[in-house]
Amino acid sequence: PPPPPGGGAGGPPPPPPSGAGPEKEDLGTLPADIEVKVIKGDHAGRNGKITQMRAGGERYAVVLTGGDSVVIEELARHEIEAVTPGKKDSIIIINGDLMNSTGTLIGVDGTDGIVKMDTTNDIKIVELRSCAKLVRS
Repeated sequence: PPPPPGGGAGGPPPPPPSGAGPEKEDLGTLPADIEVKVIKGDHAGRNGKITQMRAGGERYAVVLTGGDSVVIEELARHEIEAVTPGKKDSIIIINGDLMNSTGTLIGVDGTDGIVKMDTTNDIKIVELRSCAKLVRS
C-alpha cells in the first residue's frame, strides 16, 4: 500500500506541552533578600530588593530604590530579574546543585564565578547566571 499522506508514519500528532510553556519554567523562583532589576512595567530600569515571595513565586514584594523615593511594589516574576553580582559581593545560588547556598564572589572567569562558600570555605566554580547579589540587612 502507498505511504500515508505527508510521508509520516501515521497516528495522532504528539500532544502539546502542558502548563504555561517553557518561559515560566526558565524563570524559576527567586529568594528574598536579593537585588533585582525591574525589566518591565512602570518601574522598568529601577533596582530593588525582594522582601517577600508571594503566590508561590509568581509575585514578589520588592522595595525599589533610586528615583525620587523608596517604593514598595508587588511585581510579577516576569517583570524582574536577579542582578548579576560583582567581585566581593555576597551571593546566593539560585539554581542547580548548590541552590540556596551562600558565599562571596571572589573572582570572575568569563561566564563563571569563583565563589568562596560561607558554610565550608570551599572554593566553587559556579555559572554567574546562577548567582544573585545578596543584600544583607
